Amino acid sequence: MASNLLEALRENTYYPGYATIRFYQRAGDLERDSNIIQPDGTIDLVPQAAGTLTKGYLEGAFKWEITPRDGINAGWYNWAIRHLQDLADGGDYRLG
Repeated sequence: MASNLLEALRENTYYPGYATIRFYQRAGDLERDSNIIQPDGTIDLVPQAAGTLTKGYLEGAFKWEITPRDGINAGWYNWAIRHLQDLADGGDYRLG
């Protein structure tokens, strides 16, 4: 596992947030790494112009992965569980 998200993106290894980013990049809804990694090292979840998701949606998905909840550490499974529930419910998810 990487020591931070930037390392994970550069080395193609895991760190909380990585699974969400890669999933939405493959789906065509999130810009490539060179457009989301800012010069100061922060991540800006920039949606693809041709994608169907909003920045708020992408940020909500990302926060689900990086936020520990219910005694479970941050990780891809938090996002995956919420993502699958969202698909079943047909709704948007954002923290709140």
